Amino acid sequence: MSSPAVALYLLNHDESWTERDYVSPDEERRALSYRYPQDQHRFRLIRSHVRRLLARHLNEEASALTIECSSFGKPTVDGIAFSVSHSAGHSILAIREHAPFEPLGIDFERIVPENVSPELSARCLGEAELRDWKRLPESEQVDAFYQYWTLKEAYLKALGTGFKIEPTLVDTKNPGYATAPGLTTLQVSLLDSPIEGYALAICGLGPLERHLACWMDPAL
Repeated sequence: MSSPAVALYLLNHDESWTERDYVSPDEERRALSYRYPQDQHRFRLIRSHVRRLLARHLNEEASALTIECSSFGKPTVDGIAFSVSHSAGHSILAIREHAPFEPLGIDFERIVPENVSPELSARCLGEAELRDWKRLPESEQVDAFYQYWTLKEAYLKALGTGFKIEPTLVDTKNPGYATAPGLTTLQVSLLDSPIEGYALAICGLGPLERHLACWMDPAL
């Protein structure tokens, strides 16, 4: 299939299971490790959608894909780069067929103003970022916090480390870039969220991906 540099898909957690949905026996065991049925359903549904969409890009059967996890828990499939982020009933899946070994990370967060505080910001932002954040009018601090946070998490997802790296060590002060001590500098971009009230960021090939990322229909 013809694809953009990065294909983006919005997935909903409240869909029903259908005959075309599939998870592997190992994924079913992981689903059953969740305590609550709704969490088991969410894991099965999103993993099934991820399988189906990756298979579409690879021209393979979903059941034939082997999804492995790195030592940090990042899911991988040979021959394709992808990243998934979940928040409050929705997930975003980013897929890049070309340059499959290049890093790719996506982060998607529902904006919850009451969760943002000076104490939380001090635990998540570097010193220079925190100084800039404190100088902002209070009316701008919530959105600014989520912009910092999604850029940082997209960067860590692209590296595949997750929060083995403290978010305060991830520096996003240089516009369009993120870095951390001893780690690769990568390009990052904020994207417009498809749903109001959410923040969205991508990390990978940088500004090129911002312009060439394209929303795709997951139902096709």
